[in-house]
Amino acid sequence: MRNTDLRVRIPAGKFAEQLLRHDLPGLSDEQRRQTLAFMESRLRVL
Repeated sequence: MRNTDLRVRIPAGKFAEQLLRHDLPGLSDEQRRQTLAFMESRLRVL
């Protein structure tokens, strides 16, 4: 399985959420929500 196949199967929001939880644990809930919204909008463009 190629990397791209895996990425397509993970819902963008869930993927971004897991990424944020892992990489940015210090964010407040509001910052996390705003960053998620931004990342999801960027992922829709790709």
